[in-house]
Amino acid sequence: MSLSLLHHRLRQAIGTRSYREVGELTKVHAETVRRYMTGQTPSTEFVIEVAEATGVNVGWLLTGEGPVYRKDVKLHALRDANPTELLHAVAQTLEALIERVDRLERFIMDVDARARVASTIEPRPEAVPGLPSDKHGQPANGQPSGGSPAPVATPLRQRAVSIVDDIFPKRAPKPGEAQPTEGSPAEDKPGA
Repeated sequence: MSLSLLHHRLRQAIGTRSYREVGELTKVHAETVRRYMTGQTPSTEFVIEVAEATGVNVGWLLTGEGPVYRKDVKLHALRDANPTELLHAVAQTLEALIERVDRLERFIMDVDARARVASTIEPRPEAVPGLPSDKHGQPANGQPSGGSPAPVATPLRQRAVSIVDDIFPKRAPKPGEAQPTEGSPAEDKPGA
């Protein structure tokens, strides 16, 4: 049997390994490896296993085109890529990142809104075990109904604000630009 170009590339990928070593790498019996290497058409699984075990590019192994090693595929693709295709890929990646940031911003705004609502709700005395109340159902600590916000909401809001500040650091105002005050909407938000 004459050897095909595929067989020559398989021999190049395998190098000096014995049939037994290749069989162990590819989970194929050594006799089957010998038949494949001496001219019998190898199975697709065997070719893929050889490529995986040796770090060889499957495309090169099958066709002889492209870089020999898998580690060189990205570099080869970037070198041969059309600049328009690269810009398009970068633009798609940026759009996906912007969408993720928008979702994160909506999530944080939702958390902030929930924290504000939670901070305006006063727990009922009977809902808090062990909290004494007076004869009118008011908390015995002397605070009238509608007094202080629920203590649980404050740490949640502070944490949400901290996360937002970490993700979107405050920028210094440009000369002649008014600095936003606490609680006012930021002027530099996208889409604003």
